[in-house]
Amino acid sequence: MSESVSFSKEEIKYIFEFENILRKLTPSLYDAARRRRKDLELLSGIVLRAPSILNDLGLGVYRRNKESLVRAIYNKGLADMNRQPTKAILGFSFSISKLHYYGLLHRIAHKYPEELRGFLFFIERAYRDQLFSLMAEQLFRKMLEEPNPGAKWSINIARDLVHLWEYRFTGKEIMFAPFIENLWNIRGDFVSRLGTLLGASELFELTVKLPDVWSQFINSEISNIRTVLALEEFLFELDFEEIKFLRKQMDQHRIAAISREDLPSLLSPFKSKKDQSDLDKEKRQSIANLPANSLYNSFLRRSKNAEIRRIRRVEGPWETVEECFVRFYYSAGAVR
Repeated sequence: MSESVSFSKEEIKYIFEFENILRKLTPSLYDAARRRRKDLELLSGIVLRAPSILNDLGLGVYRRNKESLVRAIYNKGLADMNRQPTKAILGFSFSISKLHYYGLLHRIAHKYPEELRGFLFFIERAYRDQLFSLMAEQLFRKMLEEPNPGAKWSINIARDLVHLWEYRFTGKEIMFAPFIENLWNIRGDFVSRLGTLLGASELFELTVKLPDVWSQFINSEISNIRTVLALEEFLFELDFEEIKFLRKQMDQHRIAAISREDLPSLLSPFKSKKDQSDLDKEKRQSIANLPANSLYNSFLRRSKNAEIRRIRRVEGPWETVEECFVRFYYSAGAVR
């Protein structure tokens, strides 16, 4: 297996060993996995050959370079696909394809646990890293869809996004991504318990367990009710409407604390939505039971619900906590 921009040296080492074992176990699955890898390498070559964002052919009135694209996104937004370079579209497709490739390896490893169990840690980490990269890029695109003139965070995000488009294969991660990953990593500590649903102890734990930038974020945004509500949605893995209803039920019935097991009976008006047992079943049936998927799906669901509230201009968070943090991080408020 030769050097490739599609994979790091560590990835190449593990994939080579994985394929060697798989070839002896099942030639048909070996061929399928190998073809998928080869397709990724071909796709990465196409991305590399796509016109560079930095090249100017001298065909326009204005000079084309990285900063001109950043300014165009900042002033006009990303809603118009004409402002998204070919390299960006192809690169995003490559990232999705690589995610699916690791999903395939994970399913194969689960099919042959005795022989391939030793690769699961590497595969799950690679899948998670790829998913975080995709989430970060999606978050950038969403926040830049409409122009935000005068917003410092907007032009800073545009610069990082354009850099990602041009240097996707350098291995340099998006700067804020590790901090979001920190938040996602400790989420399980809060989701498993609900308690009083006040959120005060959870906020204190966040400031202790997370890097200092999160303390800065919380101290800066604690008076912003929509940001606090978005954080509660994330911590409790419940929609704002469900949290509001539960608090009303607890107050009316003088319930001091609740557990995750209490939800199906307490949330009877929300039976049309998935309760925790449904979520657990969905998680078991998800792609090879990869834990990162439940976190990513939570982000997508919260993002969709927030957008609906924003359009309807109703009570509740209008953004996810991830969006709130990214705006803070790329503004003057964050120590970078």
